[in-house]
Amino acid sequence: MSNHTHSYVQGRARILRRALATDAMGTGAMAAGMVLCAQPLSATFGIPTWLLTTLGLALLPFAAWVGWLSRRRYADSASTKLVWLLIAANVAWAIDSVVLIFGGWLPLTRIGTEFVAIQAVFTVGITALEYTGVKRVAQSLSTNEGAHA
Repeated sequence: MSNHTHSYVQGRARILRRALATDAMGTGAMAAGMVLCAQPLSATFGIPTWLLTTLGLALLPFAAWVGWLSRRRYADSASTKLVWLLIAANVAWAIDSVVLIFGGWLPLTRIGTEFVAIQAVFTVGITALEYTGVKRVAQSLSTNEGAHA
């Protein structure tokens, strides 16, 4: 890939990197809060302390991984595969959040329901930006690969 092509693709990847960085920061902050404040959040949200702690501990390395993705260079279609995996994980998280709200498995309080709904909406919104970004990168890569074929 030429320097001009590389610069063009990386410029088109800016929205992707920013969306990934925002996702990493939001996920990390939520994870830390779930771990550090599990006891009071449990009573407020109606979510068991063990579940908040477990989810928070699982989300911390996930947030670090998303942060790593935000720092990557996207030079070929193979480099975007991990972003597609993240998008699938985020969609699953949002669906699971809706199932949690309507499934009746937990005694969610009104505030707990609102918390789960708000973080699901955040997840959908940031995932839409990540999707837009990765599609722009893929389009740039295919345009440049076609021009050099």
